[in-house]
Amino acid sequence: VCPAEATVLMSTSAAGAALPSQLSSSYSAGLRIGLLARSVFVRSPVAESGGALEACDVPPTSPPVATVWGWEDAATVRGALVFLLLCTATATGMFRTGKKRRRDAEAKVRDLAAPTPEEEEKILEAWRPEPIVPASDTSSSASPTEEGIIIHSIVRGTAYVMAEVKGDYPSAPRRILNMASFDFLGIGSGSAHARPVRLLDDDSPPPTDADPVVRAALSGLRRYGVGSCGPRGFYGTIGPAHLGLESALAGFCGVPDSSLYSDGCSACSSAVTAFAKRGDVVVADEAVCEPLATGTRLSRAAVRTFRHNDMDDLERVLADIRADDERNGRRSTDQRRFLVLEGIYRATGQVLPLRRAIEIKRKYKYRLILDEAVSFGVMGEHGGGLAEECSFTHLSPDVEISVISLEHALASVGGAVVGDSEVTDHQRLSGAGYCFSASGPPFAALAGEAALRLCHGENGRVARKVLGRNIEAAARAVGKRLGVLAKVASDPRSPIVYIILNEAAASQLGENASGGGEDSGEAESMLWRIVARRMLVRDGLFMVAVPGKWTWGVGRKRGGPYRLPHISQNMPSSPTFPSIRMSITASQTLEDIKGAIDSLGDALEESLNSVSGVL
Repeated sequence: VCPAEATVLMSTSAAGAALPSQLSSSYSAGLRIGLLARSVFVRSPVAESGGALEACDVPPTSPPVATVWGWEDAATVRGALVFLLLCTATATGMFRTGKKRRRDAEAKVRDLAAPTPEEEEKILEAWRPEPIVPASDTSSSASPTEEGIIIHSIVRGTAYVMAEVKGDYPSAPRRILNMASFDFLGIGSGSAHARPVRLLDDDSPPPTDADPVVRAALSGLRRYGVGSCGPRGFYGTIGPAHLGLESALAGFCGVPDSSLYSDGCSACSSAVTAFAKRGDVVVADEAVCEPLATGTRLSRAAVRTFRHNDMDDLERVLADIRADDERNGRRSTDQRRFLVLEGIYRATGQVLPLRRAIEIKRKYKYRLILDEAVSFGVMGEHGGGLAEECSFTHLSPDVEISVISLEHALASVGGAVVGDSEVTDHQRLSGAGYCFSASGPPFAALAGEAALRLCHGENGRVARKVLGRNIEAAARAVGKRLGVLAKVASDPRSPIVYIILNEAAASQLGENASGGGEDSGEAESMLWRIVARRMLVRDGLFMVAVPGKWTWGVGRKRGGPYRLPHISQNMPSSPTFPSIRMSITASQTLEDIKGAIDSLGDALEESLNSVSGVL
């Protein structure tokens, strides 16, 4: 230290020595801290520049002040102090931030405190529920060509609905003949139990006064509420509802057990992914529905496809796989192998030749995953689907895994997989839709069980008979009224009817639209949209215009629509082709069907004249 300060330090040191022993150590520590701080922060400009020492500079012969703490390097001391200051600042900031957060949390708690009765009344007065059906937009910005309908209610016992037509001004609910519904047996509309006596002259039972399906749904709604609020494996299983429906489905299909899913789509995709894994082989029809196609993709198995509903091409694909096994020395039992097929294909309305498919799968030792979503309730003596129609069971060695839907013929919500106990128990741990999706509403399960009893009984038999009669009547009407322009592309047994243009009209339309007749997909799609819109607005008739693209070739020779070339990446899809789709149900009368086909013929002729002048 400088001479002036040395005197002060010496005197203070002597004073520290004279203090009592209990204060002497504190005094020495304070002195050391003072000397340390000075050595770190007080430096002479002259000393730094290499000049002569000033009066208060530390002489060279003096020991470094840092030796008081045992540190020879002043830079080390400086760094330690800076680190200490940073830690102090950080701790202070965290403390203040924590206090602020506590204050904010307390304020939120105060805001969430129970309101007073007066505040509750004000909140209730100000609340307005959102409408279940959106209000129609009658402003000038709305598109007058907007398509579709908004259904307000079902006219019970008929195929009609009260609905608004989008783009129709003024917009108001009016009576529409719904030919887009998959309520094939009329259970949803209430005609399955109320109309058979008036439709058929046989020994049908008299109609009941109340719809048993509606009665079961209301009973479940009053007892269990709206939802189950949990997956099946946790607290989402309501015994009398879900377990009762599973037991009823198993008994109806003649199998030991069934597993119920909350919707039909998840039942399809979950059934495939629960059994097929990486390293397995899945061979699927290229036109399977979207849920099955999604399941095959998510399974990560090796996927092969064959031409739609072509059993010869299916056998060719399986023979290629067998030849590849022989070349690589692989046994067929080294992999699990599955066929993925539909009973009635939703995308085309074609019916699977099940007998030939089972013959092939037994020959090549594959397991069959069969989706009977559309065929269940429609085909078979008791509505057991295509398997019952062909005298097969939903068990090995016939159909190992069967997927059925409650959303079409049974007019409820949900899907199920039926089979032996090994198949159903495996899905309760491996089915994604079963494990991770909330279970279906209990009242929907009770309604499904009531619909199943209706389907199995005499009313269901009569409804299937009426449905078959209506399908035949529709095919005859199309041939008579539209024979020159269009034809039915779906199977004569299918309640989903696809109507496409005849070759001559389609070729002419394609030539007028693009200068060549090879691909008229875009022009046909636009034509069917115009036809569907005209029928909806003018005649109160709702059909579905299906857009798509397909080329002539194999489909023309076989008399059905096919999408060529095959789906890319060797994956199945749900191809669409230009057509108009109508659904035939037991709720429709013969007059409804004849009037609908006549309206379709008129709209098609007018649209062809206005679009291309084909006629």
